[in-house]
Amino acid sequence: MRRQDFLARALGFRRDRVGEAQFLHGHHPLWARLATFRKPLFITMTRDPVERFLSNYYMIRRKAERSGKSSLKHRVLREDPDLFATRIIRSPAAKRLNGMCLYLTRSGQFEDARLALETRLFAAARLDEIGAFSCLLADALGLPAPDMQHVNTGRNRPQSNPLSPKVEERLRAVLDPDRRLHDHIGEVGLRSGN
Repeated sequence: MRRQDFLARALGFRRDRVGEAQFLHGHHPLWARLATFRKPLFITMTRDPVERFLSNYYMIRRKAERSGKSSLKHRVLREDPDLFATRIIRSPAAKRLNGMCLYLTRSGQFEDARLALETRLFAAARLDEIGAFSCLLADALGLPAPDMQHVNTGRNRPQSNPLSPKVEERLRAVLDPDRRLHDHIGEVGLRSGN
């Protein structure tokens, strides 16, 4: 949601710069610089890391099914979740799988992420608390409580866990910093502070 200058738009000029945005969303790391010329308030939500990994796998599959032109997309279509996870765990990409910790700190380590969470974030919650989190944010902004709907449920994904116990255990070990962060946020509950 960005503020737009309707006169400028009517005259054919697009005025939609980050510095004028009232609200930005996306996967912008806490440690990266935003050219807003004012101090931004950061919020985040965490998700069970294995759930997030599987969601990403099915998103990649869905994209590959729509336009599987690259060899990488063809490879993903041939792999089940176990093969995909095993290949990623064995690759250099495994070092970058702890995306939630990496969002909060360059090191990707839990302790650094916990410190950043406690000192630099305005609010944080787990995804399963999205309703209460939305109400907390609405209250902080002086807005009415939103009507929450869960519409992006991933139609291609099975309801049961598609990973074998062995691969899931290995994946959980690789994703341990993010698991610890997710658990920590669950222990401290919804928070709004800085």
